Amino acid sequence: MQKYRLILSASESTKRYLITLPVPVTDLSSPFTLDRDRSVKDVEEQPRNTKKKSEQLEYEEEAYIKLKEQEKYPLVIEDAENRAFSGRLQDMPNDNYFIFINTGQNFQVVPLRRWYRFTQKISYETLSLEEAELKLSKKNREEDRWMMHKKKDGEKDLYDEIDYTEEFDDDDGEELLVSVKQRPKKLSDAGKEMKKLMQNYEKEEEEEESVEEDIKESIKEHNKFKEEPKRVKIPDLGENNLKQIFIGKSLSIKELLKIVKERFRIDENAKNVIKNFIKENCVFKIDNKTNEKLLELKK
Repeated sequence: MQKYRLILSASESTKRYLITLPVPVTDLSSPFTLDRDRSVKDVEEQPRNTKKKSEQLEYEEEAYIKLKEQEKYPLVIEDAENRAFSGRLQDMPNDNYFIFINTGQNFQVVPLRRWYRFTQKISYETLSLEEAELKLSKKNREEDRWMMHKKKDGEKDLYDEIDYTEEFDDDDGEELLVSVKQRPKKLSDAGKEMKKLMQNYEKEEEEEESVEEDIKESIKEHNKFKEEPKRVKIPDLGENNLKQIFIGKSLSIKELLKIVKERFRIDENAKNVIKNFIKENCVFKIDNKTNEKLLELKK
């Protein structure tokens, strides 16, 4: 029995996303698009007119509540031929999942962060009232034509049943050999594009989570050491204020929050303004000297 080694390298410490599709990636037509389907209603939303005498509430951690809010709407992958696939996050709260990639002598172990299972969306044909009536009447005529009648007693079948196991003269007794061409192990262009699409999606979510955590930590530190409130009106933070701060500068998140705290009011609204501004108007870059992540305005 051949033995293999499982190898988990330091470069694979970052967890990846896994998507499973009902069709091979090579069957899809590039380019692909990946987005959230916000037209789907939340299944957990209760009707407003529903009245309950009692309701059982269960404790949920803040991280789980945040994850439920992020995954409220399903992911949708659509190719160039308008074939769409809807994907939901697979629930794995207390489990760890890994992918094992056969490299010949060893198995490379890749940890999973999230796992999405996709199913193909069925597009229904929309008919007008006249078209629907015409189609229904045509269907009824076909059913009347092929309606089965009860067979009279003693009546024989017009056709004998075919014996599919019967041997024919042209059978030479040899087995039919079918050669199956193996698919190449290398990623096709469609596979590479799908991989790039998921990597960009992972990067955007990680950057968004990193920004949100830094903002939360700085606000918590500010509230911990703030002085007694003075009777001075502090202006609210706006998008134009942030643009003025960034003119001709590259700032880290901590430097940005330090400037904002000195000039403006820090509350939940300011937090959302900063988060949305960074997402829509800024790009990240790495300082070659300090290896620190900096923000600057998009060009």
